[in-house]
Amino acid sequence: MASPQSAEDVVQEAWLGMLGGLARFEGRSSLRTWTFTILVNRARTWSSIDNSSRWDTAPENAALSREALRQLDRAVSALPARQCQVVTMRDIEGMSAE
Repeated sequence: MASPQSAEDVVQEAWLGMLGGLARFEGRSSLRTWTFTILVNRARTWSSIDNSSRWDTAPENAALSREALRQLDRAVSALPARQCQVVTMRDIEGMSAE
């Protein structure tokens, strides 16, 4: 996500995805965790749409990338310990939900 507009687009898509899937929410996690997972997945999808415009190649984009990673790290670190572990294992390390 190289621009605030891209970030806003991802958040909007995540919000729409959350609203569309709310009826299927099973309560196996908190609503906050479920919503965060949707956001992470939308961001991954968004960033993989156009690999020719990698967001970390230009110097200013690399700086934005580092800042985004710092903010993500802070957000994950602020989660309760068990949620932090689940997010890290599943969404960062790519482990399965099982």
